[in-house]
Amino acid sequence: MNLGQLNAALEGTINNATIGSADALFSAAGDSATESAQASGAHAIAAGANARASGVNTVAEGANAEAAGTNAIAVGANAQASGTNAASIGANAIVSATTRRRSMPQPARAPTTRWR
Repeated sequence: MNLGQLNAALEGTINNATIGSADALFSAAGDSATESAQASGAHAIAAGANARASGVNTVAEGANAEAAGTNAIAVGANAQASGTNAASIGANAIVSATTRRRSMPQPARAPTTRWR
């Protein structure tokens, strides 16, 4: 394979991921010039008109969905998830979370009876 063939193969693959492609498993609607999704965090995914995934490992799916904070997930129109490990699912759902480690209280022990 020469460089020209490699470029042609890559171009065909990249074009399959565009809006209006022949892939029946993916469809998107909206104005890509004014409503583009933005995934700016490392390993982030944004899908939907104006969806924004700005934290590391975040997912924002839906119109105006926003996921900020490490591992945050926002799914639904206008859903917002901010803070570490926050998950917001449903239209207009807003969740802010902070991960804290707390020790669990130990259950009370039943009194023991000694037989003599």
